[in-house]
Amino acid sequence: IVKGKITKLMGFEGLKRVDLQEASAGNIVAVSGFANANIGETITCPNEPQALPLIKVDEPTLQMTFSV
Repeated sequence: IVKGKITKLMGFEGLKRVDLQEASAGNIVAVSGFANANIGETITCPNEPQALPLIKVDEPTLQMTFSV
């Protein structure tokens, strides 16, 4: 468990980032204020920390087929 404080919360309108005051379940947001947060980690209330199971995210792959 790592304690930190969200210093900025941003949402998205199309491809543009917009500042938010709050977010709720299901919102896709970007946060700043954590030195080492990674995809799949849980940000939760410090009084009752209950992490969700860590998800595995595959590395991006690119496949190309060339024919003549």
